[in-house]
Amino acid sequence: ILMRSPRTLWLSSGHRLNRLHRISLQDLHNEAYVQFASDEAPAAALRYLKVKPKVILNTSSMEAVRGIVATGEAVTILAHLVYRPWSLDGGRVESRPLAEKLPSLDLGVAWNPSKILSEAERKFIDYLQNEGSNASV
Repeated sequence: ILMRSPRTLWLSSGHRLNRLHRISLQDLHNEAYVQFASDEAPAAALRYLKVKPKVILNTSSMEAVRGIVATGEAVTILAHLVYRPWSLDGGRVESRPLAEKLPSLDLGVAWNPSKILSEAERKFIDYLQNEGSNASV
């Protein structure tokens, strides 16, 4: 594992939930939700949310996710690794931790242990492992 990125709630700066000191999954029960639909994201979200969110948009566009969240029309939960505090149209996106501990998004490197690695492959893996230990997400 090179990096662990916590999952956080993304919401607009003016969203009513931003006034809460502490936000829990229960607070999201009736909230419109934008689902980042890439790879295993939808299945993972169902596992950690434990309830089916009120999805108003499924998209594989991270910019679309940021854009709709910034408008206040929906919230989402994503890894902090991909967080940016603005949308392309200049809206603000806040990232807040949730009261519940959610599984992190873990990034890693894997290789076949029975394969003899070339010097370049070994150096690349060493580089990734060194950079991963220096990352702060």
